[in-house]
Amino acid sequence: MRNRFIFSILILPFLISSCHDYKKDLDSKNEADIMTACYKLGEARDTSAVKLLLKKIIDWRMSTNFRFKGMTVYQCKIGALKKISGICVSYNYEPDTAVANVYLNWAIQKGFIKNKDEIDLYFEK
Repeated sequence: MRNRFIFSILILPFLISSCHDYKKDLDSKNEADIMTACYKLGEARDTSAVKLLLKKIIDWRMSTNFRFKGMTVYQCKIGALKKISGICVSYNYEPDTAVANVYLNWAIQKGFIKNKDEIDLYFEK
């Protein structure tokens, strides 16, 4: 038990700093960087990234990177929000504002965002 506690204390700063770096990647122009960040932040259940994940979530860009081939930025952001929130919404592969609004409303309800005007859901090239 004591060893687990010590291990948790030693590894926690690394996890926090690594998630912070991934949040920067959500604004990248490279789809693979965004998708990797979504995966890592979702796995870490990083609630501090909710606002950034919702920002420009309606994004049709598709990756050609072998790890995310055929996936859109939208799918990866929704996947991360699904892990963080625990809300399982059925969605298809095309960006859908109805699904994005479910997570937007959840974020407002939980206090991650004050109101809908803070977030622009649409990505513009």
